[in-house]
Amino acid sequence: MVIPFKASRGHPLTAEQEAFNREVARYRIVVEHTMAQLNRFTVLRQVFRGQKRERHSQVFRVVAKVVNRRLCVKPLKTYAA
Repeated sequence: MVIPFKASRGHPLTAEQEAFNREVARYRIVVEHTMAQLNRFTVLRQVFRGQKRERHSQVFRVVAKVVNRRLCVKPLKTYAA
């Protein structure tokens, strides 16, 4: 897990810390947008009320495959450094 640096009162971030935070943000935004794509499917947003837990895993894998296929056709915006 990578945690960005946080400035505190009277102690601003150094240039290296700001550059590190920018690099972390470049990767984080892709993950956040992908999670948003998954959450577009109502079946994943609702509470799973099924009896079998493996059924939920199957549903999640199907949705993930659909999102992955969609991203192959139309990729998310790429963010330059």
